[in-house]
Amino acid sequence: MNPEEELPPDVLEEAQNVVLNLLPTKSREVYECAYTRFIKWCEGKKIQTYSENVLLVYFSELATKMKSSTLWSHYSMVKATLNIKNGIEIGKYSKLKAFIKKQGEGYVPKKSRVLTNEQIEVFLDTAPDFKFLMMKIVVIFGVSGACRCHELLQIKTEDIENIKAGLLVKIPDTKTKKPRSFTVMGEKYLKFFSFGRTRSEKGFQLFSLPSGKISANRKNAWIKFINRKKLPARASVCEAHFEETQFETQRTDGRKLLKWNAVPTLKCRIPESAQISSVDTEGPLVTEVVTNVLENSMQKSPNTAESTTGELNFANNLQFQHLQNELQAAQHKIRQLQNKMNNLKGNFKKVFSEAQLHYLEMGGHRGVAFHTRRPLSDESINKGLRLYMACGAKGYKEVKRQNLPYPSIRTLQHRIRAIKLDDGGSEDMFNKMQ
Repeated sequence: MNPEEELPPDVLEEAQNVVLNLLPTKSREVYECAYTRFIKWCEGKKIQTYSENVLLVYFSELATKMKSSTLWSHYSMVKATLNIKNGIEIGKYSKLKAFIKKQGEGYVPKKSRVLTNEQIEVFLDTAPDFKFLMMKIVVIFGVSGACRCHELLQIKTEDIENIKAGLLVKIPDTKTKKPRSFTVMGEKYLKFFSFGRTRSEKGFQLFSLPSGKISANRKNAWIKFINRKKLPARASVCEAHFEETQFETQRTDGRKLLKWNAVPTLKCRIPESAQISSVDTEGPLVTEVVTNVLENSMQKSPNTAESTTGELNFANNLQFQHLQNELQAAQHKIRQLQNKMNNLKGNFKKVFSEAQLHYLEMGGHRGVAFHTRRPLSDESINKGLRLYMACGAKGYKEVKRQNLPYPSIRTLQHRIRAIKLDDGGSEDMFNKMQ
């Protein structure tokens, strides 16, 4: 008897759950889909054993639909799931490995476009902060810490610590499940983080949120002013957000403290230049805004004009690139629709003649100018006659009610009259259609 059969059912179930957790958490659904696809293929072929020959046939079919890189990833997922769920190690199948390796011969993978150091420096120096500040921070974090996308999303404000040399950034959730950290150094990059560093370094004082039941209402007023859903445990507000009347006066110790009922009321102001430049650049206002900004900057100083021109050029380049991408996407969509339309026309030509297709395109002849109409061919008339003789008058009228491109009974009668047969067959057919 198998020793595992003697184990209690709950133990076996728990062991099965532990084994299933061996799959990667983030891509478990993708692994399950690859496994289900293979199992359904086996069921369709009525296969119950997963031998090397079976897998060779399966992956040979996939090779006709997938590229080499996709085939390798699919092989990896099937190998992991078969090992966990069925106890089959397909990694030992040497013929299968050799087959998949051979599929990669001559395959040139597509490489992602990577920004150069010069391009990053130009972006950090010339892009306006009021519009691209968050992008700059993402670039600095991504390059300095070699961060993955999900690692950047996990970083919170409390994970950023000020040190003398710069910023210490902690990444709590990494791919290896081990927390790591990195530093951002250099005043050239630290200037973008001035909004998040303690303002005491600039001579400003920070005041913690009120605490205690007595100050509950005042604390709520502070939180409402901050207007953030989640706050760190030791949230503070800079003294720049309080009016002068909110501070205690005539203190002998010279300290600057808030009154017992002080509430922040002052918002940080955005520079006027930022407000002008942040106008939406769509529509006819683009030229006016650019002209006004350039004229104002030229009147102020040459240096300011050069910086403003650089910012506008950078913004225009970004907008041009965005519009170019949209144009390429639209052209791709047009090509797809054109191919679909050509396929539909090809299928219609198998059933209808050219005159019938023209009839469908024009939506019938009613309301269409006579010179734009395409005369019905003999093929269309013959199809209509055969259908009439097979279905009768009632059946043919029902076909016409469904807007199918067949000639009317009246048209058929006129064409039959025009046919001259020696045996008088046209007269007999005409009489049948009366």
